[in-house]
Amino acid sequence: MATRTTSTRPVFDPRTLRAQLEQFAPDRLAQFDEGRSQAEAKSRAHTDPEPLRAFVEGWAVEMEIVKRAEWREQMRRLSERRANPASGTLEEARQIAAEVSRIRTEAACAAGVLRKRA
Repeated sequence: MATRTTSTRPVFDPRTLRAQLEQFAPDRLAQFDEGRSQAEAKSRAHTDPEPLRAFVEGWAVEMEIVKRAEWREQMRRLSERRANPASGTLEEARQIAAEVSRIRTEAACAAGVLRKRA
């Protein structure tokens, strides 16, 4: 089980994440830039850092997945299976969702967004 970290949380920098994305997944830069613009606008409009924090933490998790070949490949295969729902059952859909959740939780822990419970 994992919990959101509340102290000693890593500081995520959008510029650092973008530089990593440029190196590992340049095809996703437009998605990153659009999301960042939206998050920054929401944060400014509501005088609330939460939208930008959530954006940056989400991309920190994505970068962990992108940087690790085994996770990246598993997510690609799961996405392909999910794209063909006509051939799957409800049980298979649940298995896919559980595996995606497991990978994303591990990536969040690796990124420092979550910490594993003892």
